[in-house]
Amino acid sequence: NLKDVQKRLDDCPADSLWYDLNRPGIIETAPYVKFASKLNARISLDGGYHVSDEPIEYSSDFRPSSKQLWNSSIGILEVGILKATDLMPMKMGRRTDAYCVAKYGPKWVRTRTIVDSLSPNWNEQYVWEVYDPFTVITIAVVDNNQLDIGSRARGTRDTIMAKIRIRLSTLERNKLYTHSYPLI
Repeated sequence: NLKDVQKRLDDCPADSLWYDLNRPGIIETAPYVKFASKLNARISLDGGYHVSDEPIEYSSDFRPSSKQLWNSSIGILEVGILKATDLMPMKMGRRTDAYCVAKYGPKWVRTRTIVDSLSPNWNEQYVWEVYDPFTVITIAVVDNNQLDIGSRARGTRDTIMAKIRIRLSTLERNKLYTHSYPLI
């Protein structure tokens, strides 16, 4: 069981244990055992590393997997997703049902969907704790294809229209930025 596996936060070796290789329920009910085997192994869950789920140049989180090893935060990142203008129509009738998704670290946020607008106004604000200045926040504009019952029935996925990535090390502390970013 995974709950029985030793958890490590340092480089000390894990304890060596004997594990039965018997199939559960078979050996216990058998009248006699022809063959049974054991394995001696050192198994541990290592909390001192980070499993990267994105390319390193776009990474938004370099912290170890164990919260006990995290450094304290160096600040907060506040992002306001205000609006988009002149979006490309993604549906028949020159329509777009757009929303934004922002990802920083393990936290994802999603704005509400603005229906039938090529210039949606979201006016939403989000906050993240920052642990490393050399990380990236990713923001994407997405067309919602789940509003139409026919699209949902066909299993149509939402369409990413554009995305931007902002490296936090290029921003100054305690400064308010009111940039408009071109979507590519």
